[in-house]
Parts: sequence; structure tokens; C-alpha cells
Amino acid sequence: MQRGRQSDPLITGKVAQATTPTRDIVPANDFAKLSQTGAANVMPQPRATRAPLPRKMPTAPIDAPRMAELLVFQPISNGRSSFGHVAIDIDGTIYSWTPGGLFVTTKDDYLKKNAFRDGTGYPLRLTDQEAKKLKQHILNFGQKEHYNFVTANCTDPIEEGLEALGYQVGLTILPAQLKAAIMQSHLASIDRSNDYPADPAQKSSAATMPWSLLSMP
Repeated sequence: MQRGRQSDPLITGKVAQATTPTRDIVPANDFAKLSQTGAANVMPQPRATRAPLPRKMPTAPIDAPRMAELLVFQPISNGRSSFGHVAIDIDGTIYSWTPGGLFVTTKDDYLKKNAFRDGTGYPLRLTDQEAKKLKQHILNFGQKEHYNFVTANCTDPIEEGLEALGYQVGLTILPAQLKAAIMQSHLASIDRSNDYPADPAQKSSAATMPWSLLSMP
């Protein structure tokens, strides 16, 4: 079922998807196939032909406060959660692209909802202006796109937003691949990261929970 757009995503907590799809949605039985074969065997279909970008280096000072933080969550359970998840915190607000659309909430609320899995945050070396442009790109992405497990998954709005800023990230399909690309672009580093450990009780329960019942904002 398709929904109309919400007028204020920062208040409603959702950006509903556009009524005209721009990409086909992967059939539900493909999730099981990907779980069995592994996402590494699936090649993403390019969204558009893009000329290679020249290598752009971050201009924000290394020790400056960072407005944006990439959140990478570890794989857990089966199906969709078994490939992990990625979201982004921009100035205290989380933007997470999910099968239900763009989920927007506060960082504290988001971490509580994801306490069933371990996460790591990587502050991004972006200027405040770049972070604001990235936020707008993600909001636009949420209004025009439909989730697709392979070609429009959780990595895509962040990946496309960074490329729109001029950073050479490339096409990625897994959260770990996006993290690696961001490291190679010198936008983040392993030695400047934040740990968000799972709640042990929730993690133990989620590890055996069927993927179809697992909440994934």
C-alpha cells in the first residue's frame, strides 16, 4: 500500500514514499534467496551512468566538532538483519532508510530501538554546510525513492548524498562496504569512533528471532 507524503518529516518521524515508483521492489522470496547465497554474490544494478569523480579530500579540520556521524550496526538474526544496517546522525537527528521508508527520529530514541544489536558510530569529516546539504539530499531521496533490498537499500541515500557533495564513494550494497568506502575517502577513521553496544538481553533474544518479526527502524 502506498502512502501520501508527510508535510513535516521531522515532526511526524516518517517521510512517506512517492506514489510513482522509480525502481522495482525486490520480491519477498528474494530475501530468503539472498540469505542463503549471501549478498556478496548479488551485483547492484547502477541507478544511472555516472562519470568517475575526481578524488576529493575533506576540507573540515581534523579536530573540529563533527555534525554528522555514520552509524553502522552489526548483522544479527536471519534475512534482512543478517547483513547489518547503516543510518546517519546529523545534528542529533537520525535518518534511516528502511523497507518502510525514511525513518526520522532523535538519536536517543533510535539507539533505544536498536538496542538489540551492536553499533559503531563514525563521525564524518564534513563541514557544517556539507552536513546540511547531505541531510537535504537524504530527505529528497526519501520522498522520491522506493526501498529495494539490492538497488535502493539502507546505504544508498548516504552514498548518493556523499557523491553529490563530490566524494568518491562508488556503488555499495552492504553497510560494511559503505564504511570501507568512507574510510578510503578519509571522511572517517577507525581511531575516532563511538561504540553503541547492544543490551545483552535484547541481543540474545533477537539472535533467534525470525527476520520477519524483527523491528528494523
